[in-house]
Amino acid sequence: VSGEGTLQSPYLIDSELMFKLFTDEFVKSTSKVEEEMFGYGMYFKQTKDLDMTTIADYSGIAASGSTRYTFAGNYNGNGHTINVNISGGGNQSVFPYSYGVISNLKVTGKIKGGVCAQVVRALHGQLINCIFEVNLQAEQEGGMIYSNYGYVYNVYSTGTHTSSSSNAVSVGNSSIKYHNVFYYRTLNGVEVTSSYGSKCKDVNEVAKAFNNKDHQEYNNAISYLDGVELLEVEVTDGKLVFKVSE
Repeated sequence: VSGEGTLQSPYLIDSELMFKLFTDEFVKSTSKVEEEMFGYGMYFKQTKDLDMTTIADYSGIAASGSTRYTFAGNYNGNGHTINVNISGGGNQSVFPYSYGVISNLKVTGKIKGGVCAQVVRALHGQLINCIFEVNLQAEQEGGMIYSNYGYVYNVYSTGTHTSSSSNAVSVGNSSIKYHNVFYYRTLNGVEVTSSYGSKCKDVNEVAKAFNNKDHQEYNNAISYLDGVELLEVEVTDGKLVFKVSE
């Protein structure tokens, strides 16, 4: 693995195989002690767009209350995209129980499972500056996070649902904080409404809100990133994308 796992020299996620190996570590991490969880104190940085549909044995992560796979690191998507096509019978998502920081990441594609969420099974840490364009198909569809106990800032979620048991943003919430959270999701063609966040179809308005450095939560979000840059977004071909400097 390239890098040293520090802020100045993060571990580099530079290929689909490397991301698969990275997520394989989740299932080895079942401790309830944060300092013992995979990634604790480590920094990871994605260096290119990843198409995980090219990895035959990649099926996301099936974390649940009984398995409780965990991640406690700082994952910087660096403005890049992860495209997925995940299918499984369990609680499918991209990240498991996350106690760390996930930022500057765009996820696209579709997830199918018994219970599923776009990106995080349970958030206990921070989700900052992310864009999710993921269709869900399951008995129960949890939106971008299945259970949220953490902090969310600058997140936009769009896509479709097929189950009447669906949520645009999250299913379970406790001691949560949502700031600048937007969604536009549909259930079999009908708009879904959430108790959390704001329904917004106009991505130009979302981009304006994301880039507002005068927002009262901006400095708090920056402090959670612990030195990682908060990337601005723009609208290209009717979709939100990150402004990537490299």
